[in-house]
Amino acid sequence: MQVPEVLITRPKNFDPELYRSMAPTEREPLKRKRSERPPKSKTRTAPRPAASQQRRTRSRRSPEPQPRAHRATSQKQMTRNNALELMKRRRQRLEPAAPAQEDPYESASEVDSLFDEIEDDEQFEENFIVKDDGAKVVLPTGHQLQDDEEMQIKKIVQFMVFVAVHPPAERKSIMEKLLEDEYFLVPLERLRRRMKGLVVILKSTRWSIPFTNRLERHPDLVVQEVSTNAASKICIVCHKTQTGNNNGHRAVLSGFPYDQVGYQELPLKPGDMKERTYDMGFFCAKRVYAFHRVFHWERNLFVEVRKEIDQMHEIRQGGRLVNDRDISIAVDNDRIGAPKDLQDANAINDWFAKRGFVKLLEKKIKDILADGEGAEKDMKGGKSD
Repeated sequence: MQVPEVLITRPKNFDPELYRSMAPTEREPLKRKRSERPPKSKTRTAPRPAASQQRRTRSRRSPEPQPRAHRATSQKQMTRNNALELMKRRRQRLEPAAPAQEDPYESASEVDSLFDEIEDDEQFEENFIVKDDGAKVVLPTGHQLQDDEEMQIKKIVQFMVFVAVHPPAERKSIMEKLLEDEYFLVPLERLRRRMKGLVVILKSTRWSIPFTNRLERHPDLVVQEVSTNAASKICIVCHKTQTGNNNGHRAVLSGFPYDQVGYQELPLKPGDMKERTYDMGFFCAKRVYAFHRVFHWERNLFVEVRKEIDQMHEIRQGGRLVNDRDISIAVDNDRIGAPKDLQDANAINDWFAKRGFVKLLEKKIKDILADGEGAEKDMKGGKSD
């Protein structure tokens, strides 16, 4: 960049000696004069319009015309053609062809009008419908229609019959194989979850751990009402002193532990007693009894079915049956309409249904649920001994 030349002009009658002797404030400043510059142009550029004026100018401009294309009709025609081509290839067991490329510059004359009707609708529907191969469609378990409570219990009883007709050594493997079928697994798991929810609610934190473990290990429980003098004044469950004139209750716990799969009895552990007795109050006895029935409902249901089948075998072998009073009674399976093949689970289940035995088991399960829910209401209401 070229620096402009600076010229210094001195006033007339300038005396350098006098100028040096003067004070700095008294000196006349020297005039500086820059070299002449080229004169500026007098023409002025037009001012830029404001932003608001530019926006108004843009809005006034008319949009550029775009070519008109009937894309709705073209898409309709392409979908129809692709569907027909896919149906034909499925029938010929060929791989589906790649979708045809749409021409964006297709003229309006080559495209059907929006108001054109499909020619030969019957032929189009006939080509569009594909016949299935007869395979049965099975929905997932969570999306299937749920059975009512009565039908679920009937399926569970039928499952118990299928397990009980086999020898004890084979019941575990048979049970595992049957539970692979959702016909038995779904209703059994639903009732298990319902019973497990009641077990969690009914279990009390006041119960000692050994007492709770014994309730869960021994499947037989008998609760009897005893006089106040015979019963202990202190409830062994909640450790409270019983008050009032109500009689006490005595619970007798017994039975062998069992396997959850197959319901086979297990030997007692060292230190376990075959029978234990507990004195408790009214509400504690009701809660313990409800908890025990809910916890062992599945095993006790299997025992009911197994006893009926065992009686049928006794009648077939000796022609006699021992009733609850230990009295031998002459019974004939043919007269009572029992099935001849005692290994036919379906025939035995049908015979149980005709006799009303399935209805009886259904009522027992409903009573177990009612006892558990009733004890839950008493617990929420604050009732205790």
